[in-house]
Formats: sequence, C-alpha cells, structure tokens
Amino acid sequence: MALDIRKILDNPGVVSFEETFNWEPSEVIGATAWNSLPYAKGTVTHKPSGFSLAATLSICGQFTCDHCGATFRQAGIFPLAAVLTDELEDTDNPDYYLITSGELDISEILRSEYVLQEPTTILCPTCDE
Repeated sequence: MALDIRKILDNPGVVSFEETFNWEPSEVIGATAWNSLPYAKGTVTHKPSGFSLAATLSICGQFTCDHCGATFRQAGIFPLAAVLTDELEDTDNPDYYLITSGELDISEILRSEYVLQEPTTILCPTCDE
C-alpha cells in the first residue's frame, strides 16, 4: 500500500492509516495460513525532529510448531515503529526508510519491522510450557 504523505512533507503534521495486507503466510516464520489477513492501524508523524511511523499490527493465523510439528492457531498484536527520512546521506543505513515522491510503502515497512521482531523459533502452547 502506498501511503500519500505529501501534505506533511514540508510542515509538521500527522497522517493516519488503517489497512489490511495480502501477505503470503510464507512471508511470516512458521505461518501456514491466515485466519484473517494481517491488519495495521497507525500514523506517520512529521515533527521538527523528523519523520516517524507508529503502528499496531494484528496477525491471526495457523502456525507449525518447530519442535513437534503440530499446527496451531496463534493471534498477536504487535506494536511497530520506524524512522523515516526524505533524504539519505548514507544509502547503506538500514535504520531508515526512505520517503519516495511523498509516498511510503506501508506494507513493506511493516512487514520488515515485524520480521525483525518475530521469534526465530515457533512453538505450540504445549511445547512452550
């Protein structure tokens, strides 16, 4: 999803968003199917100190346990944040997301931030005890 933030590029302000993402379950560690598509609600804020994104991502799906192989339902709500910029001095800096032509790819930013936070081992409730 391309979010238009041109109205806050030159002046402080906030742009809100609410979006459902058609991500493939394979893009999330351990997921095999969605009970409901990933959904996010959040804001992009421009303050004198810079641009930022804050969102809550909701995920509900079927996952496979890395230990016993069981399939189980798991839901979660994840707070995510990202630092944004409209110009990069260091193009190799992964800590910033670039605003391009007044737009942001919200889906890609949130997927990337979630992947950085998600566990590397998925355990069912039985194996997690």
